[in-house]
Amino acid sequence: TLSGCYSKGWKIMHLKTPELLSVTSYKTGVQVNWSKVSYATGYAAYRKTENDKTWKLVANISGNAKVSFVDKNTEKGETYTYTVRAVNGKYKSWFRSGLSCKAKY
Repeated sequence: TLSGCYSKGWKIMHLKTPELLSVTSYKTGVQVNWSKVSYATGYAAYRKTENDKTWKLVANISGNAKVSFVDKNTEKGETYTYTVRAVNGKYKSWFRSGLSCKAKY
């Protein structure tokens, strides 16, 4: 949620959570694709492995139009779960449960 006090009163906008579309393993890494979110000025990509209990930030993506990223820091045979949050300044959308993929290369 985005909110702030303006000369004409409070304004509140909701920053939606991106929908995860796909997570695919390629030779260059694991590619994550998501839906574009209105009012987002960028995105934050997170991942966790089977041993992780919390999400770890792996990339900050600038701009609203870029809706994919490749995680090049993967190990063959490891299963990764990814999620993406929309960002606008200091505000971020909620986490989604994530999509998983086993790194093949």
